[in-house]
Amino acid sequence: MQKHEFEKLAEVSVTDKTFEIVEFVYNFHPAIDEVKGKQQVADLFTLGGLRIFLDMTPTAQKAKALDEDIRKKTAELDALIESLSSLRNP
Repeated sequence: MQKHEFEKLAEVSVTDKTFEIVEFVYNFHPAIDEVKGKQQVADLFTLGGLRIFLDMTPTAQKAKALDEDIRKKTAELDALIESLSSLRNP
């Protein structure tokens, strides 16, 4: 989401730093819907301002870390599968 999109949906003007926090939560928090997320984020900001996003940040950070771990493990698994396959079909 772009800053101007968020500001229009939430009917606010925010600093770049505030938007950085909002965007991080938007991108990584598991409670934010992939389809309706932009409106959800705007509604949350309207209801509770930056405080809600600061409270949601630790969960978003954890979700991001878990997603990164899953991507790494998936790449490792793919490499192992490929190695096994090359043993079977030299």
